[in-house]
Amino acid sequence: MVNLILFVCSIIFFISGNIVLSWNYYKVNQEKYNYFNHFPFELILTRKLNFYFLGLIFYILSYFANIAIIFTMIANGLDLNQQSFFVCYIVVVVLQVLIIFPFLLILLFNMKNYRLHLFGDIVFFLINTLVSMSLFLMSIFDLFYIFNIKSLIVCIFSSLLSILNFGIILNPKLLNWSKLKEETQEDGTKIYVRPKYFTLCYSEWLSFIIYFLNNLFFIILFL
Repeated sequence: MVNLILFVCSIIFFISGNIVLSWNYYKVNQEKYNYFNHFPFELILTRKLNFYFLGLIFYILSYFANIAIIFTMIANGLDLNQQSFFVCYIVVVVLQVLIIFPFLLILLFNMKNYRLHLFGDIVFFLINTLVSMSLFLMSIFDLFYIFNIKSLIVCIFSSLLSILNFGIILNPKLLNWSKLKEETQEDGTKIYVRPKYFTLCYSEWLSFIIYFLNNLFFIILFL
């Protein structure tokens, strides 16, 4: 139950941070932040109003709530008896620790450091996929041991998340993620702007959602 409370807190803090930083972005740039064609770091790096610091505090609180979940999960693992289940459990915990670093790379490094940013994307997408697959295996092992509804729920949704993760990684549009849309202004000048749906941008935000859902289903297995 403690983990569930921590998870709810992490979600509330993360959403609150997004709301505050989106408003801050609008005030600074006089345009609405679009989750389909703006990167997460563009919220973080818009630093001109005091509300920026409030949004950053919410993000930090969400980050530490997720760290606390990892520590409680490590404590929970000490009581596990099923060997196959325990191995998957350790894998998930290790991956959840490792994923923090690419998560921060995506949030804190902009496209001026594009190699570092893209490295964070690749690692984040891959670890997210491995976590979803490990949760699926854990739920299968648990169902073989004793049938229960919560493991069945995790089994179904973690399999769907695994497929979604593969969809993100194998999306052919990612190969041309930096391609811009050409527009002609009234004076005939041609400019290049981001398309309405910028593949890498929405892939990052979608992966963040999957990250939090993975945490949720990991917690559900131990309720």
